[in-house]
Amino acid sequence: MAASSARPRRRPRQPRGRDFTVVARAERHGRELCSSVLVLVKSPPGLLGIRPSDAITAWFYGDLRPIFEIELEELATVARRGEALPEVEAIDLVLLADGGDLRLEGCRLGLPTRCAGPASTLEYRVSHPGPEAAPAAGRRAA
Repeated sequence: MAASSARPRRRPRQPRGRDFTVVARAERHGRELCSSVLVLVKSPPGLLGIRPSDAITAWFYGDLRPIFEIELEELATVARRGEALPEVEAIDLVLLADGGDLRLEGCRLGLPTRCAGPASTLEYRVSHPGPEAAPAAGRRAA
């Protein structure tokens, strides 16, 4: 009888912001690398561009510049082989928001979240160093 009246245990709720998606374009040194990027942000939207974040992923589904397409292929190949991440020059993501464009400068591309499929269809990890580190990252790459 005591077992039937026992309350089930609940796991404590984990505070978590709501994921959101936004359309962007990818640039490097003012030149467009990809015309359409779907960006998924897994952190509070109010902190985007203000604090460093690695809770970002991106799908590059628009027209790709040939050099950027080669870089994505290299990242996908490295991920399939389980090798170390190669050095890839930082990119700028220009998010197309209601209040105007939000520019995330100095973003670093990481390995794709999965390895199967063509490189242009994969979701890539992205980290943004924050506003203080972004200009320095751009100077190092130049």
